[in-house]
Amino acid sequence: MGAGAKEMLIHKVEQGEHLTSVAKRYGFSDWRSVYEHPGNVELRARRPNPDVLLPGDRVAIPEKKRKAVPAATEQRHRFIRMGTLVMLRFVVKDPEERVLGGARYELRIGD
Repeated sequence: MGAGAKEMLIHKVEQGEHLTSVAKRYGFSDWRSVYEHPGNVELRARRPNPDVLLPGDRVAIPEKKRKAVPAATEQRHRFIRMGTLVMLRFVVKDPEERVLGGARYELRIGD
C-alpha cells in the first residue's frame, strides 16, 4: 500500500448474520453502503442475493464518510436519520417439502 493508505477492514460472517446486521454493527444505516463497496465485488458475485450470507463469507467494510450540515447556532434544527427496513419472510412447508399456503400454524420463538 502507498503512504497514508489504510488497510481495508474485513468482517468474517458468523452464523445468523445478514448484511443489514453487519452494516449496522459498523455504523451504517443502509446495507447498500457496504454491499456496493468496490471491495465486495467477489462477494456480490458469490452472493447475488444480499439477504443471503454464509458463515465464513468475508465482507469488506468501507471507511465511514463524515457528513457536515451547516446550521446556525442558537436555533432549533430537526435532523431525520434515514435507514432501511428489514423484511423477514417465512415459507412454511410440510415434511414432504410442500408449501403450506393458507394453512393455520403457530410460530414459537425462544422458550
